[in-house]
Amino acid sequence: MSQWTHVAGIIRIDSMGAAIVRGPDKEKNNKIKEAVAKALGNTFNFESSEEDWNRGSAPAGSEGSLQYSVSSNSDGDEHALSWGYISIWGDLRDFGSEDVPSLTDWFQKSLERLLKPEGFEDPAFMSNNDKAEYMLSSFMIRDAVLGIHVEYSPRIVLVWDDEKKKVNMIQ
Repeated sequence: MSQWTHVAGIIRIDSMGAAIVRGPDKEKNNKIKEAVAKALGNTFNFESSEEDWNRGSAPAGSEGSLQYSVSSNSDGDEHALSWGYISIWGDLRDFGSEDVPSLTDWFQKSLERLLKPEGFEDPAFMSNNDKAEYMLSSFMIRDAVLGIHVEYSPRIVLVWDDEKKKVNMIQ
């Protein structure tokens, strides 16, 4: 009998870069979505190629990884700080209670990478183009919640503490 873990979550992302950096909204939104993909990792599913499974870095069960979608709620409003949200979901087969710490670690590290993206030098020494890309790749996280239900176990909720920049577990 398989062990399933069901996951659902949402992350609100605020972007100063989207409000400050000049350029077409579509291009800025694409940069933001690329930055989110770098922070949360590559996803795959049961039908994905072996290459995609090998490149996958999001938490996974035996039939695929968590999935996520990035949605902008500020298209056309250049003054909006709340850029959008990331919805996260998945049904992870053969992923049990012993695997929850890896899921918690992934969520914490993903949020940290959204706050401070990897691969950038000190912004004080960046060119204007690099600064713009950095601003479109770093976010404020006001709220982030991830619900985890390992079958036959109590539900777990991970909640982002904005002050401490840390994920707390509620059971």
